[in-house]
Amino acid sequence: MKMDKKLSASGGLPLDPACGSAPDPALAMVCPPSANAGSATVYILYTGVYFCLTPIVLVDLLGLEKLSNAFGLVLLFRGLGAVAGPPFAGLYDC
Repeated sequence: MKMDKKLSASGGLPLDPACGSAPDPALAMVCPPSANAGSATVYILYTGVYFCLTPIVLVDLLGLEKLSNAFGLVLLFRGLGAVAGPPFAGLYDC
């Protein structure tokens, strides 16, 4: 059975931010340990898909000779999002 790498990478991507708030320290105080372990497991699995399949999908799309440049650009924009995301999220007060 052959797995489609692009489909599994794009399938894990939308679920990763949804599980991003799962291992929250405030929830650890009110939720039972089994619920925390379950949500942390789901978070780890989808984050692993997101990060580990990125170079494989880049090689499929662009080829091995362009992998280093493409992966560098992907990491650049991930880093910019990680730096710029929290200040923009703080602008919107619910």
